[in-house]
Amino acid sequence: MWLIISIIRGIVARKIRDFGPNRTRDNIIKFLWILEVVNVYIQLLLSNNFVVFAVAFHLLHIGWGIFICLAQTSLLTTLAFLYWRWRSNIEDSNAGAGVLAQLSPKHKLSDDEISDEYDYGLDVELKFDNSPKTPMPPTKTLGEKARSFFTTRVIAFLVFLLLANVGVVIFNLVFFGTCVCVNPIAFSTSFTRITDKNVICNAGICMVTVNLPEKADTEMIVKFFSKTAPVRAYIKIDNVERPCTSFNMNTIQWEPQDRWVHTCDLIDLTPGTSYSFQAVLQGADGLAYEDDVRKFRTLNYDVDEVTFAAGGDMGYTQASIDITKQAAATNPAFIAVGGDLAYDNGFLPCFSRWYSFLSAYQANAVTTDGHMIPLLSAIGNHEAIHGKFYREKYEAVPYLHYVSHQVGVAPLSQSTFHIHKISKGCSITVLDSGVTVPHADQVEWMKNVWERQNISDTVKMVTYHAPLYPTSRKNDDFLVVEGLRVWAPLFSQYNVSLAFENHDHTFKRSKVIANNVVISNDTNVSNGTVFVGDGAMGVLRSATLNPFVEKVGTKYHFYSVTCSAAKGLSVKAVDESGNVFDQFERRK
Repeated sequence: MWLIISIIRGIVARKIRDFGPNRTRDNIIKFLWILEVVNVYIQLLLSNNFVVFAVAFHLLHIGWGIFICLAQTSLLTTLAFLYWRWRSNIEDSNAGAGVLAQLSPKHKLSDDEISDEYDYGLDVELKFDNSPKTPMPPTKTLGEKARSFFTTRVIAFLVFLLLANVGVVIFNLVFFGTCVCVNPIAFSTSFTRITDKNVICNAGICMVTVNLPEKADTEMIVKFFSKTAPVRAYIKIDNVERPCTSFNMNTIQWEPQDRWVHTCDLIDLTPGTSYSFQAVLQGADGLAYEDDVRKFRTLNYDVDEVTFAAGGDMGYTQASIDITKQAAATNPAFIAVGGDLAYDNGFLPCFSRWYSFLSAYQANAVTTDGHMIPLLSAIGNHEAIHGKFYREKYEAVPYLHYVSHQVGVAPLSQSTFHIHKISKGCSITVLDSGVTVPHADQVEWMKNVWERQNISDTVKMVTYHAPLYPTSRKNDDFLVVEGLRVWAPLFSQYNVSLAFENHDHTFKRSKVIANNVVISNDTNVSNGTVFVGDGAMGVLRSATLNPFVEKVGTKYHFYSVTCSAAKGLSVKAVDESGNVFDQFERRK
């Protein structure tokens, strides 16, 4: 349709050159050319807007996307212009040859001419033919020549239109579904992903993961993926089939291969119990697929002590894989990741980065006795479109589909802030540090959950992405100021003992802080909050010392935390080799 419209415009341009005053005719032709250029731009933008979005994020934002459009159309225009120049040179050469043919090579000089010849050393006798000749055409400007060429040569004009449209089609076929992500930097398109075995779910069932729900003693969430459309997907546990809900991500971002996400909410489980389960898929292709038998363990709210691992900013790097292995070796009840899991930047075509991340987590987040370790996560800026804060929830669609923490809640209805009781006297609250929900919009909810009877007397911990006490950015950063204004007073009021901060990609341990004032350098006190971080499970950045911070460094690490209602907290910072390089305790 676009090509037909372009051809029609070309024919119209050819016809109108014979009608109307020259100025009117030229203006109409100029308008048609501008319309064609706009046509090419619109095709490029509408048919593959993620090329502009993805490249623009990493290369001068939208300006680079516009540059791509300009470069593509300018190249085709240049080709047409060079063709015109070639034709013009031939015509000019022919015209010049005709003029030279009119010159007589030699004639007899007069006495005056002879004198001039001797004065100037001339030895050539010229005689011009004074007979009437056809006058030379006036010299045209470059713009006049170009306009004349494109308005009198309809075939060249139509060829240009054809090349422009074919170029757009080829560009979109090659770059459709462009994904640009970081940590590590990776580039792919739908075209390149067709043959990349690392990002295609070739097995019947792929990437089985366990997510920690809010009631982790009697519930668990299992997710798995497939390229085959399901007739029925379910979890077989204790010889009972538990149904799963299925969603095809291709309904919101087309890819050559279907991408089904199956979410299985397991309820009415027994606390502190090991369960063997198997993901099963009856495919629309008539085949039945069964995953390996795997295990998970529910939490127990009747026990006094629980151990878990925490950190953030993983990505798909060798460091994050090594850190995950070291965390799994501590046999944690779960792993809390405070945002920036896969670094897909919220781009729908970057599902391959989620596939890589979840595959690595499935393979390495396993305890020494073979139990899968549930994932607990906070949303980070790299889960939202363009890796930015203050986005809408629909701009973090991949994260909301690939990770769940609320049983019976649809993906886009999942809250990005939630609370989890993890033992008899310990709880951890997950917050959204302004990625999709402003700090202030969570205040009333925080007050309500921390005043609950089963939560109010627990050792309270929080995890979120953007820090209140940064180590690689300025203290006047808006997110820092807003967090200190809105959250810090609540942390002090409800005696939050430990806060896991991320986003800065460093190691830190703060002094004991209450109401934004240092109250102790000794962590083993019962009041105030210790802030640890800053998200370096797979990504590093240079650190700077903050006046509120006791220790800071540049080191891959996670935290191994043991929480006890009777004893309080024991916290160890562990590097990718399993070495404990910092530890402290907090009294209840």
